[in-house]
Amino acid sequence: MTVLRGPRSRVLRGSLFGSSLLVLLVALHIVTDASPVTPPSTTTSSQVVDDVCYTDGCNHTASELSFSINAQADPCQDFYQFACGGYEMGTEIPEDSESVSVISQMESKLRKQLQQLLSEPDREADPAAFNKAKTLYRSCVNTTRLEERGLEPARKILEVAGGWPLLENDSWDESKFDWKQTLYAFEEMGISSEYFLFNVAVSVDAKNATKHITHISPPVFHLNVKPLDIKSQLVHIKKFVDQLKASALLLAEPNSTRTNASLIEIESRMAIGFEVALNRVSAEFWPG
Repeated sequence: MTVLRGPRSRVLRGSLFGSSLLVLLVALHIVTDASPVTPPSTTTSSQVVDDVCYTDGCNHTASELSFSINAQADPCQDFYQFACGGYEMGTEIPEDSESVSVISQMESKLRKQLQQLLSEPDREADPAAFNKAKTLYRSCVNTTRLEERGLEPARKILEVAGGWPLLENDSWDESKFDWKQTLYAFEEMGISSEYFLFNVAVSVDAKNATKHITHISPPVFHLNVKPLDIKSQLVHIKKFVDQLKASALLLAEPNSTRTNASLIEIESRMAIGFEVALNRVSAEFWPG
């Protein structure tokens, strides 16, 4: 079930009819298959039905279904309105969203629960991975420390990866650059290779579980101009060039004599040209 923000009113995405039906079937499966629990002592005999689940989970699911259903609609005439009409009428779209769905609401609730868990103090009884995750979270939300460190961590990453010609300009020594070492450095730092020249991944061989195979596939292209017309391509490329130039100027060492705005402009356009060409080659060999 998804509610969309329309020009005049909220519109329910009819193509998601199957999802609403699936929710109903899953809920019914939970209710019918769950172990029966004795109802509270205040329940009258007329309310007691064999094989009815009274657990908190079942009650919550029943409440959600009751909220989503429009009992005024005839399911034989419009089952979608019957199953989802209540959800459409009773769901508000956040100001910062174009739509809201059961899945997006679940994701939002899950993020809040994860944030609460990660904000708790470390506990010796917890697995090491849990406490490491909490340490990582604290480092991400410590804005004071982040401001103190500034862009230095990003500059160190670029240095370990072999440098960035946009920042080095005439000091850049191409003979010392080895793309294989850069790929290895990225993997060591936990940076996915899918953002490099190509994506490399190792997995179990589906035909022989005792062996592993290496997958090589195209990288993730941030500048995908294939579905755009020529005019839109030029506008999109210009925005990308501007972003690349801004990033280079931002990461440049303060008062560095190696940074040249004109060269950054030229190098940025060359980098964009290379990505577009690589995109076309990838489309030729991996049309899917």
